[in-house]
Amino acid sequence: MYKVEHLKKKSLSKLIIFLNTSYKDCNKNTDFIDTYNDINFLSKRKLRKQVYIFYENQHIKGFLWFEREGEREILIKDIILPSFIDNYKNFVTKKLNKYDGINLIYNSNIMDRLINSYPSYIKNTATVELEFCLDVYEIPNHYDNSIKYEVLKKGVQEDLRCKLQNEIFSSNKRIPLSVEDIKEDEKQSYYLNDMAILLKKNEVYIGYGQIIKDKDKGIPLIVNFGILPQYRGLGYGKSFLFYLMTLAKEKGYESIKIKVDKDNIPAYNLYTRCGFMTKRETHNLTLI
Repeated sequence: MYKVEHLKKKSLSKLIIFLNTSYKDCNKNTDFIDTYNDINFLSKRKLRKQVYIFYENQHIKGFLWFEREGEREILIKDIILPSFIDNYKNFVTKKLNKYDGINLIYNSNIMDRLINSYPSYIKNTATVELEFCLDVYEIPNHYDNSIKYEVLKKGVQEDLRCKLQNEIFSSNKRIPLSVEDIKEDEKQSYYLNDMAILLKKNEVYIGYGQIIKDKDKGIPLIVNFGILPQYRGLGYGKSFLFYLMTLAKEKGYESIKIKVDKDNIPAYNLYTRCGFMTKRETHNLTLI
């Protein structure tokens, strides 16, 4: 007999045994057991509702842990698909098809099986999240007196930022920003007025980057970071990145994160050379 149900408190000990056994034979993603043990009673109750257990004759054979990311997307944090997945295809399809997109913490075996089992989803680009521990590692000194850093003047330099970002991130796949987009960004709760930075060389603005509040445990996130194409490969990106990292450390942050498309090899290499370490890789599946 096959069934699927949310994790119940009385089934927790069985799940722990199942996970400890399964993790010996598969590529483990986020550790559910550690996460569950580190949170309070109310959070544990909420977390159990984010877990589906796959049963065969009362024995646990599969596991799905997810979080909602907005109204139309979910993040699959960990999953062990049962060998009898065909018996659950209707159930899983019904659950997944409620969402336009699925974000998956990377596990190549899981990704392949999901796509093969549910061909209505296609794999999009992967995003790599990297982190630098500001309280553990020293930020290298990479001072360049030929460049200057300026805090963006709110209400004055939105046109400049818009132009820079559109040139830096120019792509056929990207819709250009408008000044209204910039102004809307400045209204958001994550926006930090003194951490939106312009990079300047010989009175010419050549780059932009900012640090925002991230929802994940308050760790700041570097976003919209880039240098104009004609100024790349000259060391300015490294100097700019170190400046933003130092700025975050001076504000008392213990670590800082940055995200990059997996296909953007030059940017990924820059971040790792500057000491950032990969924290997780997330793939996106979109319903077609």
